[in-house]
Amino acid sequence: MATDLIELQTRRSIACFDVRLGLNATSWRVGEERREWIYTPDTWTTPTQGGIPILFPYPNRIAEGAFRWNSRDYFLGKNDRGRHAIHGYVCDRQWQVSVVARGSADSDLAWFCAAIEGPEDASLWPGAYRLSLVCRLCEDKRTGPRLEYEFTVANRGDAPLPFGLGLHPYFSLPPEDVHLLVPVHRGQPPQIEVWELLDCIPTGRRLPLTGRHSQLFCDGSAAGQSYDDIYRLCHDTGWHLVVGDRVSRAGIVLRCSSSFRDLVVYTPAHRQAICFEPYTCVTNAIGMRDTVPDTGLQVIFPGEAWQGWITFTARPAA
Repeated sequence: MATDLIELQTRRSIACFDVRLGLNATSWRVGEERREWIYTPDTWTTPTQGGIPILFPYPNRIAEGAFRWNSRDYFLGKNDRGRHAIHGYVCDRQWQVSVVARGSADSDLAWFCAAIEGPEDASLWPGAYRLSLVCRLCEDKRTGPRLEYEFTVANRGDAPLPFGLGLHPYFSLPPEDVHLLVPVHRGQPPQIEVWELLDCIPTGRRLPLTGRHSQLFCDGSAAGQSYDDIYRLCHDTGWHLVVGDRVSRAGIVLRCSSSFRDLVVYTPAHRQAICFEPYTCVTNAIGMRDTVPDTGLQVIFPGEAWQGWITFTARPAA
């Protein structure tokens, strides 16, 4: 199906996706006032500076743009400040869209299906993959409009396929206005640690939350702070966050399936947005899998498939 832009509409929201820009969700307008929840720049210089980019087969960085897998060296290039590789291979490629049900102002559900295969060059990643997406825009009378991402990763090669997957949502909310809530887990506060970083790459150590990390997750405030940090959820569920607006009391509820246990929090220098990025693995997972336990790196064998999901629910102003 040949299309460059996809617009989905339901009773209370409209979402737009750019097929040419890696299926980036470039707008999500919600409610009668059509509040815009997604930040995008006036001028794009990279495909990951706004919207909701999809990051695969690795999210975030791979140290020095290189790693070794099954006795073979892979060199990915250094597209992050000339130091590291960053954000994978699908965020700037055109996906193949197979089905679109665009919906209307009277709809409770609109959706599309799309897929992408790779790698384009076997020297860039071990194995062969097909990443499929079912994206839905839903109406829920109880919780509010919801944007759903349902992913399937299939190994279409003849060797094990390592991978990581993530989303990089830019919420159109200045950090100073953010009120973050992390709901309790089984009656207890969630256990969260922060990965120690050196030049944006994890050292392998995870530390308790202190200082600005505690301010964010315990006090719920990002005011006056800058973040480009990675957090690990230390129990067997995916992330569940409420990213609220202190001014209007509206917010976005982010929920993930259990494989998404790492989270990058990023505040762009312009401070017009904040990013809460759920990942299935930590930064540089494939590069440090032999020295660091539980990096989150996923591995599936020939003929196997993996599935996971991420949802965003728009909560109205109180």
